[in-house]
Amino acid sequence: MSKHRQHRGTAAAAYRKALFNIFGESELPFISSNDSNDVILAWKASQKTRRAYEVLFEPMPNSETTYIERVLEKTCDVNTPIHKKAFAIITCENLLNPKLYNIVSKETAVKPLLLVFEVSFIYNLYNKKSYLIKKNNAFRNFRNK
Repeated sequence: MSKHRQHRGTAAAAYRKALFNIFGESELPFISSNDSNDVILAWKASQKTRRAYEVLFEPMPNSETTYIERVLEKTCDVNTPIHKKAFAIITCENLLNPKLYNIVSKETAVKPLLLVFEVSFIYNLYNKKSYLIKKNNAFRNFRNK
């Protein structure tokens, strides 16, 4: 169990690093999980973080690729299991989500969302669509509870 948690932490760090690199310091200032709760709360409330959260599933400027798809391009390949891609999406979404007070996802916040994104990937693969990631209604409804 400990090795599994360590691997998940290493993967989450890679996803967060890719997210910060894609947005750049000017659009999304770096935050560390070692920062104080006050610093984290201020970062989550900032306009830059809120904007990044709002556009995470939207196309990047002059591109059809969404920000979250770019994270997946940088951290996953065609052989990456669906559950790991889903975990990447959840990690980035939870990091930016202003309703969540932590920047490190707790297992209780991750597990219920894995199925939502796994189903989305499977649906898109089955229907031979690109894996264009959008927030779907099930995800929005779950988050707004």
